[in-house]
Amino acid sequence: MQTQDWYRERVSAPSLSDADKAVIRADWEEITGKDFTASFNARCPNCHHDAAILILRTMNKQENGGYILKRGIAFRYKGKVYTADNITAPAAEWYIAQDLKHRDDFEALAKDYDEYETVSPKHKEE
Repeated sequence: MQTQDWYRERVSAPSLSDADKAVIRADWEEITGKDFTASFNARCPNCHHDAAILILRTMNKQENGGYILKRGIAFRYKGKVYTADNITAPAAEWYIAQDLKHRDDFEALAKDYDEYETVSPKHKEE
C-alpha cells in the first residue's frame, strides 16, 4: 500500500505511468476487496485517476478515526467548526456525547452504535 503523499502526487499529476496504474489497481483491490475492472468502466480514460482520489479519500477518513459526518451537518467544538471535510475523532466523540441522537448525523461511526454514552453536564464545556 502506497502512502498518502504518493497518492497526493498521483492525483495532481497530468498523467499516470503504467507502473502507477498497476499500483493503483492493486491498492484498490486491497482497500475495497473488489476487482478493479468490476468497479470501473474499462473505457474510462480517467478511471485510475478517479480510483486514486477515492483511495486517498478513504485514507483520509481512516485518519479521522473512522468517523464520517453526513454532508450538511456542522457543529462547533473548541472554537472550530467541524464538517464532513475536517471531522476528527475527538470532535466526533464529543459531539455524540452531548446528545446520543447525534449518532444519526454520521454515515460511519468508529464504534458500534450502542457503545456511546452521554457525558455529565459538568464536562459538556470541554
